[in-house]
Amino acid sequence: MSAEFIERSWLFFFIAFAVYMYVFAFAGWRIQQDASKRGLGKAAVTFWSVGTVFFGFIFLPLYLLFRARAVFAVKPGEKSDDEHYRLCPHCGAKNPENEKVCLECKKLLDSMAGAVGEKSCTYCGAMNPVEARRCKSCDQVIGYAEDNED
Repeated sequence: MSAEFIERSWLFFFIAFAVYMYVFAFAGWRIQQDASKRGLGKAAVTFWSVGTVFFGFIFLPLYLLFRARAVFAVKPGEKSDDEHYRLCPHCGAKNPENEKVCLECKKLLDSMAGAVGEKSCTYCGAMNPVEARRCKSCDQVIGYAEDNED
């Protein structure tokens, strides 16, 4: 490399390096947030976020690949998000535990569903109340209840 080449191109390389560091520092910060939200430990969060900042072309695709396949369990003693809700017996919607009336169909949560029996979900096979619109296991739409109250 000649001295002239260095004198002409140092600013370009400096700006390219600054942009590279900014982009992967932002990606590392987002990975830190995502990994923390998914329940990874501090060591794993640090590993993925710092690795992405310094070796972004390698760590970012690897994190995205393994993140899609990973199943993060709930820590012992903590409740999962699904445990803070109860399902409506009429429409299958998730409602906070302390609600008396379903937020979706506006029917009482403590009353029994009008129809008797269960139907299986076509997606996962779980059994649901006959009137349920969504599966209580996989949250897929499984049908709509006939509403004859008009």
